[in-house]
Amino acid sequence: SALLTLGLFLIFGSIALAGILRDKRKLFKFSALSPSLCAFFWIVFVLFSAVLIFLVLQSFIVRSDGAVSISRGASVDAPYHLAQIMRIGYTARLDFEEPNFAGEFIRYPFFINLVSGVLLKFGSSLGSAFHMPLIFLILSCVYFLITFFLFLKLGKFLTFFGVLGTLFGSSLGYIAYLRHIHEATLPIRNGVAYPMQNISYPGMIPGFLIVQRPFLLGFSLFLIGCILFFRAIHTKNPRPFFLAGIMLGLLPFSHSHSFIAFGIVVGSGILYLWFLKNDLFYDSVRYLIFPSFFIAIPQLASLILLPKFPAGSMVSLRLGWMSVPGQIGGVVTQAGGGRVLPWFRFFLTNFGFLLALPVWVVARMKKPGENRVLPFVLLSAILLWVLPNILQFQVWDFDTNKFFAYAILFSLAAVGVIIESKMGIHKKVAVVLFVLAVISSVPSAIIGTWKSAKTAEKGRVVMFTAYEQALSFWIRANTSENAVILSSAAIVDPETIQNPVVVAAGRKATAGFMTWLYTHGIDFAERTQSVASYFKEPGRAEEFLKDVPADYVIIDPYIRRKYPGFEDGILGDGDKPVFISGNLSLYRVSR
Repeated sequence: SALLTLGLFLIFGSIALAGILRDKRKLFKFSALSPSLCAFFWIVFVLFSAVLIFLVLQSFIVRSDGAVSISRGASVDAPYHLAQIMRIGYTARLDFEEPNFAGEFIRYPFFINLVSGVLLKFGSSLGSAFHMPLIFLILSCVYFLITFFLFLKLGKFLTFFGVLGTLFGSSLGYIAYLRHIHEATLPIRNGVAYPMQNISYPGMIPGFLIVQRPFLLGFSLFLIGCILFFRAIHTKNPRPFFLAGIMLGLLPFSHSHSFIAFGIVVGSGILYLWFLKNDLFYDSVRYLIFPSFFIAIPQLASLILLPKFPAGSMVSLRLGWMSVPGQIGGVVTQAGGGRVLPWFRFFLTNFGFLLALPVWVVARMKKPGENRVLPFVLLSAILLWVLPNILQFQVWDFDTNKFFAYAILFSLAAVGVIIESKMGIHKKVAVVLFVLAVISSVPSAIIGTWKSAKTAEKGRVVMFTAYEQALSFWIRANTSENAVILSSAAIVDPETIQNPVVVAAGRKATAGFMTWLYTHGIDFAERTQSVASYFKEPGRAEEFLKDVPADYVIIDPYIRRKYPGFEDGILGDGDKPVFISGNLSLYRVSR
């Protein structure tokens, strides 16, 4: 489905681009791009791009000895992506099987990792292959973010603070941080303004854009799609609907949160066109919904229709984000106490002065003015605040915070358009209030970003040591590309998120990156139980690993510590290690 989607994108994109060039149309056109506005655009673009690129490059460093140094914040995401990248780059196979969980269908970050894997396959260094697509997407994100605000005809001043608020707008955690900074280094993510509440919205920077590769891709496609969608409405020209539909169709495997968010924007907009009995309603269905449906349906089928473990609905109802008891970092309530006030305090702590924006938007809903696009932006802003507080889109509710990033973006955009429609003293007062709201909302994310850069060398994870590289080279040269390797990564423990040897070898793991919340078609609880039984009684491999893919097993210090009799049990059966590298031993699994 990924190659089908890519092929359709290239075909239809080429046709659409040829039509645009033939008619000499401009999709991203500003009313009057004066020299001062042009200079402003590129200054803001370079400023925010440089900050983000610096942070991303710092999060993942390939050392001269071949080892990889990963920042603490990226130590979960980066190894998972590396497994896909190195599998694609170091093997001839492209079978859409998840290398982190043998037999599983590959997960949604495939698009961006496919690009990195292809770069690695064609001789790029690991660092370049990992970072080049990210740098391109960072530039794309910042470019289209500025373009989005300018497209809505916001002035330079409001555009700058709109971009600043989108990227750094976050919580009130800085209040407690500044209050206690002389006592201890309070983590900004847990620095709260009220007792018993957590910070679960750290801001786009440093929360999502530094370590989450799919979000960068999703954010870019989301912004492009929104500009195209609103441009079609603004110009009453249905052609941009077609390209917006392609963006929507590409999003499920690119970034699921961005797909849902753009679906909310498009869905609410099309329903509003139907309510207005606007002829663009039929054009939007014809040019946007149909193309996106045919592109997205294979991806949606793989994500939704296949059985999931643990079984359960992909979408569930609950009133209040992070309000379900037991959510890590969620609302803390007293036994027998009410839930409304704790949730309100939690939400206020996480979004602080940014909550003035949706109030401003609601106050304007009844009189949107003459701007043809404003009602659609207002409606999207409200729904992006409300729906994530009603619908839980995944088991781990914390990840719902990405929808609020888009809610903040649309709220800033809507308020900016409202302010630009004012005149005289009313506009000046509104601008001051807007700027104060943004300035009051950014310290937490800025402090968090600064602390991340300042303490970049602390708590880093090092992968691909000399021993790990030696073993991975041997595996790559002496085993089948389809070999499956069992390691300590199959044990659910913070110490065993991923096995560097399996990743560097480009081979599949029996079970790796066990922090995934569900899988498709394969019960990972059953598999991990079989693996645990095998580690306890290695002589019964044929019984315990009957339906579990495992050709080799890597014994490392963690397994020796947790299962001290495992290696002796293998040796007692007469098996010899096929390769030893320092404290790592590779055995063939006897069945």
